[in-house]
Amino acid sequence: MSTRDRALRALAHPLTLTCILLLLINDQILRVLAPSWVTGKLGDVAWLAFAPLVVALPIAFVIDRGSPIAARAGQQSWGRRRLGRTTIALATASIGIIFAVVKAFPWSTDAFRSAFASTFGWTPAIVTDPTDLLTLPALGLAIWIWHRARHARPPVVPDSAQARATLSGRTRRGPALAVLALASLATLGNSGPPDEGIVCLQTDADRLLAGPQSDYAFTHWFASDDGGFTWDQQAERFSGSDEASCAVPSDTWPLELSDGTLIRYLSGKAIERSTDGGSAWTLELRLAGEEARLAYNQNERFYYGAAYGPHAVLVDPATDNLILAMGLEGVLVRDPAGTWHWSAVGPYSYEPITGIAQLFALLQGELALAVAAAAVAWTLTGWRGFKWPLRVLGILAAVGTLGVQVFLAPAIQTGYGRAVSMMGAIAALVITVILGIVAVVIQIRARPRDGVRPADGVRPASSARRSRWLRLLAGDIAAFVLYLAPFVLWAFGIIPLHATAAAIAMVLTVVVWLGCALTP
Repeated sequence: MSTRDRALRALAHPLTLTCILLLLINDQILRVLAPSWVTGKLGDVAWLAFAPLVVALPIAFVIDRGSPIAARAGQQSWGRRRLGRTTIALATASIGIIFAVVKAFPWSTDAFRSAFASTFGWTPAIVTDPTDLLTLPALGLAIWIWHRARHARPPVVPDSAQARATLSGRTRRGPALAVLALASLATLGNSGPPDEGIVCLQTDADRLLAGPQSDYAFTHWFASDDGGFTWDQQAERFSGSDEASCAVPSDTWPLELSDGTLIRYLSGKAIERSTDGGSAWTLELRLAGEEARLAYNQNERFYYGAAYGPHAVLVDPATDNLILAMGLEGVLVRDPAGTWHWSAVGPYSYEPITGIAQLFALLQGELALAVAAAAVAWTLTGWRGFKWPLRVLGILAAVGTLGVQVFLAPAIQTGYGRAVSMMGAIAALVITVILGIVAVVIQIRARPRDGVRPADGVRPASSARRSRWLRLLAGDIAAFVLYLAPFVLWAFGIIPLHATAAAIAMVLTVVVWLGCALTP
């Protein structure tokens, strides 16, 4: 068995898949429901158990093909064992050293985050934590899986050609590559402890404290001595589990201030004020677009996806300021004069969506689906003149494009969900564009039917061809614009909910598609 085939067998080992699934479950469920020291170390153990096997595959390809001496040695049993030991040793050492350096030194953690963000477009929530080095023995599990792969006996099949393929490890290639793709997704999505943002508020003597609810979180604690307007990061940790410091906002509204004013928060809409005991309410601050801003922040930070703020409410006894913990957007402060201020807390700050770059970062999946919708319009224009296979494919492409939006909703997905939704949007884009090109080529090659003008007889073929191109162009532009426009309005806060924007976009797009399909 070659070193390359052994690497494929190790990737396809059931224990390798178990470790990958454990990492996914830990990242997406356990760390969200119960972030702790245990769940943090469990993710590291799971990753260290399969990461060397992922790295071993390209090393095995290089070793098997890169050296004539290695190729001759691989023909002997002792040589194959030596090449196998070299491969797993290099893979394990590289993973162990990189993991240890990144976890042990702050400068290396910062460099890794910067390099990762430059490559993949988002910053992983990885922190310097020398205690993570206690999980390094999990590398031994990868070595054990590699050893078991050499002793694994392939199934016996009667056909000699298939038997040779099995013995060479080729029948393992498909499952191994599937596991490799899943391992890459799990590795890229390994987000570390939760980046909670500012979800808890406390008073400590003459200062205010703001930080995460969990003691094991990516978010730091910050302190303010001016009523919440400016915040400094604290080196020490504070307990965020006190019920008073992390009060559920729904239990505090409407909130009565010292002057008798009532303040209430309407989720995702506005903050209102009442001075007559709640009989009449006046708009204090419009908060439309919170869902879009949260989605943008989650996309930029690879955040788990908690609801937008306020997560906690506190009145500063020294200044009488009302302070709302707004998660990834810092804090919102109302002074006694009734003026509201967005205050940055460390890296967490209010950032309205106003620019093209922000729109592109937020609506990448919707943009791909808008192009797919335009390509479907190509396919459906002249639909009645196509043969039934292309008709069926056009309908399936239309349903698939809308299905990606309904079931995946790319803009509001986070973590692994966002990666899966983007893959779905790109798949819809590629398939619909191919079908659209085929439909356009068929229409170009089709001979235009002659028409008769009431006044002067036969309409020229060039006029019919020009009319066909105009219909293609009009349907294409209309489908693209009408699909994307509701999501742009959602990003700017004009449409409050992504689900509403999606419903409007799909209805308008279906109308355009029907127009394209029914146009003679």
